[in-house]
Amino acid sequence: EGHKFRGRCVVEFGPPITISGEVSAAYKEDKRKGCNMLLEQIEEGIKSCLCLAPTYEELELLYMTRRLYCRDRKLKAADKQDLNRRFAHWYNFMYKPMLEKGEVPPQLEIISSRIRAYRDSLSLLGLRDYQVRHLDAQPWGKIMMTICHMVFVMMLAAMPGLLLNAPVGLYARMVTDKHQVEALAKSNVKLKATDVRLSKMITTCIAGVPVLWLSYAIIIFCFGYKMKEVALFLFCCPFFSYLGVLAAEAGMVDLKDLKPLLLRLMVNREEMMKLMKERQELQKMVRATVKKYGPDMGEVYFGRNISWANLAQNERLSALDSPTSSRTTSEDKAAASFQPKSKDI
Repeated sequence: EGHKFRGRCVVEFGPPITISGEVSAAYKEDKRKGCNMLLEQIEEGIKSCLCLAPTYEELELLYMTRRLYCRDRKLKAADKQDLNRRFAHWYNFMYKPMLEKGEVPPQLEIISSRIRAYRDSLSLLGLRDYQVRHLDAQPWGKIMMTICHMVFVMMLAAMPGLLLNAPVGLYARMVTDKHQVEALAKSNVKLKATDVRLSKMITTCIAGVPVLWLSYAIIIFCFGYKMKEVALFLFCCPFFSYLGVLAAEAGMVDLKDLKPLLLRLMVNREEMMKLMKERQELQKMVRATVKKYGPDMGEVYFGRNISWANLAQNERLSALDSPTSSRTTSEDKAAASFQPKSKDI
């Protein structure tokens, strides 16, 4: 739900694409040839930064495997993205061919089924993987502290949120609903038109927030306040508006954290302990499996800084040189299937 405010979204990124002298020279001689070369370069760049998987379920399993492999370490966004690509590369070029031939080792079948079962258990309980490690703590003190913190930050967010942000947010919601319906009526390919909704909401808020603040300033000035006081109010509006957003966001985080805390009181403690134990065993199994099968990947396993664009280009050239070049590679098949970052096509 990346189109919603405070919604979760994932952005995959890679190195910038520059037009080389070879492409420029080819464009001067033949525009079609130069454009085709540039499009191939862009395609390789996109493939190098996307984490591809045949289906959304398999992509979720890749992400879950990466979380289990990292244990409880906090990684930067670039490190997470790099690990996701390595796991996706192993899945597309090593595990998937074994699966198609029916030669999957029993160890991989067992760990795959256990990860699926673990993911289903988390979904059933409404938990996330990072919350499982806290299930063994005594919840009463944590629950009270979380509730008090949530109420405090919500009170901080109430006044600036209602006065400085809420009117524009409500107006933007009405405008975007109308444009979303119109975009769906005009298009034959859009499923939900959430891209139109998000774009219109951003532009409406960018224009509407300053207008709202100026309207407040005019009203204050008409009530007899001095110009210095009105100017001070306008100067403080951005600060308090941003403070309200931060406080509301912190309150939403506390609200989400309450769910696992309350589950500890309602669900059998033994079931929670089994879930924690299962997570610990899966972490060990994943790392042991990576150590066993990882070296077969060569540079993708041993390399620290991998040029994914060059890797995709080399794989494409090797596929063209092979006798079965008429058949699409695993990467091309994955690229033609599910790509999770574009839910609204």
